[in-house]
Amino acid sequence: MPHPEIEPLLAAAQANKGEAQYELGIAYLKGEGVSQDFVEAYFWLTLCSATPSAFWSPSPDELAAQAKSQISEEALAESINRVVLWVAEHGPPVGGDY
Repeated sequence: MPHPEIEPLLAAAQANKGEAQYELGIAYLKGEGVSQDFVEAYFWLTLCSATPSAFWSPSPDELAAQAKSQISEEALAESINRVVLWVAEHGPPVGGDY
């Protein structure tokens, strides 16, 4: 269960807000406010990398690579499928504040 401070971030990420997806991916990568989960980190960081006109430092791709190194090939394939299905259903993430 996420920490109460993470709940608005999770809601914004699920509403397809790229900035929230980036922040949520970092939270999962570091285990801040949520249990550390490299699969979830990879999913959110890969998803937010499709946000138009977004620039983050470090880049979501760089952070996703850190998570990727910690997960199995099967989990990686499932995460990639989740990203593809998400974008097909919701479109690319939107930029701006969440």
